[in-house]
Amino acid sequence: MSKRRRSITHKAIAAARRERAIGALLSCLTIAAAATAAGLGESTLRKWLRQPKFAAAYKAAREAMLNQVVGAMVSATSDALATLKRNLTCGQPGPEVRAAVALVELTLRGEEHLLALGELSELREQVAALMEQAKQQEGQG
Repeated sequence: MSKRRRSITHKAIAAARRERAIGALLSCLTIAAAATAAGLGESTLRKWLRQPKFAAAYKAAREAMLNQVVGAMVSATSDALATLKRNLTCGQPGPEVRAAVALVELTLRGEEHLLALGELSELREQVAALMEQAKQQEGQG
């Protein structure tokens, strides 16, 4: 096997390990559990989380997952509201009403978080643009 081919194979294996680690981080409650699930040492996973490229990939995966979860919750909100409305006039709304209320509250919080993420992203872009402007002005001055 040529050096180039070994290098490509090594890179593919490393990429697969990192993908597996990101999946484990998304599904496990702790970094230690994620490391075990991904077949890595905890110190390796913590080191990867400090690397900008891996941290950015993990962040993007978390945001994508959050978007999917909130989207599913939003689509179920109308059913929850219908359940709530139906149970407002029934004799024993009980757990059904509590579930409907919880879903509506969680959906609203999820949307608030998505809005905050969007605003944060815009602010970061504005800061980056201002920093770039400052650099250009320093170069001219």
